[in-house]
Amino acid sequence: MVIAESNSRFSMHASAWPGDDFPAWLPPMLVKELRQGLQSGIFLRTFVLLQGALFLLFSVFVLAGADGPGDQRALA
Repeated sequence: MVIAESNSRFSMHASAWPGDDFPAWLPPMLVKELRQGLQSGIFLRTFVLLQGALFLLFSVFVLAGADGPGDQRALA
């Protein structure tokens, strides 16, 4: 039973140990800034805004490239 108690740190919990969120090869200052950005909520808003803009641009380019149903340019 002593072995199970010593390995309790490695068991699956709802909240992970704070040191497991980024790989060890990243510089410590970058990890600090990333953690701070994730906690502030600015990262999430920026990410969602960027994804929305990319979706809008993708939609515009796809719709501008189509002449309508039966586009025959690909066969020529």
